[in-house]
Amino acid sequence: MAAKRPVGHSAQEALAKLVVNPPIALRVLRDGCPESVGLFMAEADRQELVAFLDQHGPAFRMSVLLLRKRRMDNVLETLSTVSQMFSDYELACYWDDYLDTLDLHVATPKNPLLESVYFARHVLTTLPANDVHSSIVAYDLARNEVIAAVAADEAIHPVPTNAVSPSDWAPYVHPAMRSANFMHNVSAMVRMVTRGAGRNEVLQAHGKKAETIVFFKNWRKGGVGSMCATTPVVGAMSRMDGRKSAQHLESQSPGVARLIDMLADTGAVIRVTAGKS
Repeated sequence: MAAKRPVGHSAQEALAKLVVNPPIALRVLRDGCPESVGLFMAEADRQELVAFLDQHGPAFRMSVLLLRKRRMDNVLETLSTVSQMFSDYELACYWDDYLDTLDLHVATPKNPLLESVYFARHVLTTLPANDVHSSIVAYDLARNEVIAAVAADEAIHPVPTNAVSPSDWAPYVHPAMRSANFMHNVSAMVRMVTRGAGRNEVLQAHGKKAETIVFFKNWRKGGVGSMCATTPVVGAMSRMDGRKSAQHLESQSPGVARLIDMLADTGAVIRVTAGKS
């Protein structure tokens, strides 16, 4: 006996799924067969859906395409370097390719920032790892991952301290901090893109010097900051969790006090009461 097909989507539920999945919606509009894309429905609901599409097909198609464009624009707005580095045509192709990979029955993020992470990850799968464009995409991806992590941890509100003695205060780096390794000097390329340099200019000027960039919550300016860092610096920052005093960290790694001062100037570190973060 054939396996029983899942039944349960109402016409409204089916339309809600279709409107955010343009490739699938257009397929259903074309062949009028919701079952072909996995929308199994009770017969009455199926007839209601088909009748709606027969009567309002052109308007629904326009709604699908308008939402596709608005959704893409909102996501690209959060990928500031990517949106300036790639042409509109390329971005539209990547976006349609991304939409085509989505599962109709898996909810997609409604927050453009969160969806930008999924989109950037998809774009990276289509590019060679050693391509300069991969570094640009990976930069925006890493930054947005940290922005999203900081936003998700709104409950983290460490209380700064005015304690002077290194035994009484501890350096604190937000746990959303992450480092990313790049095959190219992407920080220089990002600065060029931000200044309005053209794509060819950026590609001609890039160097193949690998670098590591740390993305962190900026306690001074707000938002997320970034800086080039060595492996020892990344390791030291990962230990600045507010539990160990500055004095203790200095005893373990002589010279780290200077690093803490530098990180405080950049906004990556704040002083909290030792052991109470």
